[in-house]
Amino acid sequence: MDKPIIDSLTGSFLLSTPRMPDPRFAEQVIFICSHGYEGAVGIAINKPDCSLSFEEVLASYNYPVPEGLDATVYIGGPVEPGSAFILYGSEYHTEQHLEVSSSVYMTRDTRVLEDIG
Repeated sequence: MDKPIIDSLTGSFLLSTPRMPDPRFAEQVIFICSHGYEGAVGIAINKPDCSLSFEEVLASYNYPVPEGLDATVYIGGPVEPGSAFILYGSEYHTEQHLEVSSSVYMTRDTRVLEDIG
């Protein structure tokens, strides 16, 4: 029986080992948000950014900080360190989004932070 060919890793996880030659990617868990012939986009989801709090992110956009907020900012990866990529669930929609799966979306539209918060 022939095995099916995987043509897209979108919605999958890519795991690297400590022996990864590039230290920027060593011991990373990458969530693949888009994968096709043009390339791939993934976000590191396992390394918190200890230098930046979620409250600071909201304040930088002049968004209110909800009471009792318990959220973590993750580094996302070394490729675009100054960019914000936001993963969120299917209960919220914005026009500027990438559907990763039926229950996970990604956007760079920071208004989602204010709307969800």
